[in-house]
Amino acid sequence: MPRVTIKGLRHMHATLLLEMGVHPKVPQARLGHSAITTPMNIYRHVASAMQKATVSLFAAHLGGACIYLST
Repeated sequence: MPRVTIKGLRHMHATLLLEMGVHPKVPQARLGHSAITTPMNIYRHVASAMQKATVSLFAAHLGGACIYLST
């Protein structure tokens, strides 16, 4: 296994929490950041991926709603 630094573990922990849909305030508090902007700037790449997933989820939900309304 590759060696992982403490900083790498922190980064992985925050990234996984955000990918799991945990509110950004949770990683902020766990990592000790005083402002929400700090983790949101650091983990912007996760938020970007989550935006794409959210669009797909929302589109699927609307598709289901449209089918429901048309029957």
